[in-house]
Amino acid sequence: MRENGFFRVELLVAMFAIALVMFVAVPKAKSIVSNIKMNSAVDSVISYKESISSFYMSKLFLDDSFKLDGTYKISNGNLISDFNSYNISVYGNVPTEGYLVYQDNVLKDGCVVVDNFSVNIIDGEVISATRGSCSNYASVGDVAYEM
Repeated sequence: MRENGFFRVELLVAMFAIALVMFVAVPKAKSIVSNIKMNSAVDSVISYKESISSFYMSKLFLDDSFKLDGTYKISNGNLISDFNSYNISVYGNVPTEGYLVYQDNVLKDGCVVVDNFSVNIIDGEVISATRGSCSNYASVGDVAYEM
């Protein structure tokens, strides 16, 4: 005869059901969080590109000979050339590293790291994002630039 309480079998079944839900739900939740972080990194790079465009327009207003041309290293949001370093104000997460290649004031290629995601740019468009960092070499056409 049963008094108040649960049998051991009932408790085991309940624990198994909870474990099964956790086995399915936790990996799915991690995947969703990872996708959200990756999309956030892509949005931050798009914002960074727009911030560079705004920076360029403000510099061009003051000096009509100002040009973005060549490979620029990115370090904690700064755009660094061989001769200058430009502090780029950005909304969103600040890029920590990477490079951008400009030809005649037009963004051609690059790779920008935001929140441990490398976001790749080809022909001025964001094409992919993966976990990790950018390679040590930037390439435009047949030319490779050491970073």
